[in-house]
Amino acid sequence: MCVIVCCACASLYLLQAVAAGCDNAAWEVWDVGCALQVARGKVKKGRCEAICSSKSGRFLYLGWDNADAGFLMMADTFRPDVVQKINSPKDPTDTVKCLTLSPDGSAFAAASFDGSVRIYSSPGRADSRV
Repeated sequence: MCVIVCCACASLYLLQAVAAGCDNAAWEVWDVGCALQVARGKVKKGRCEAICSSKSGRFLYLGWDNADAGFLMMADTFRPDVVQKINSPKDPTDTVKCLTLSPDGSAFAAASFDGSVRIYSSPGRADSRV
């Protein structure tokens, strides 16, 4: 069972969808129109504390906390088994509590418990330079 910790609206596969981060190391995407789960992924451990989707809805940016450290990941909703860590080792390891995508989809901001806000290039974009 998934206890939802955070959620975000997304347009996925031309559906109106909701992406949810869970406390059981999972993320889920639900079609709002028919209440069906259309994508689900899981990592080894931790909980999703923040989530936002790319403009297309294909990629989800996840703020993760695994009790040892916080980190950012990108999940591909077309390939739920593919989850990529995207923050660098130089970044603070505090839990990310808020994520938001820029209007043009080229970047996203991550706000942490340590009071920092960091801007990242969106790795899901074809022209990304991470």
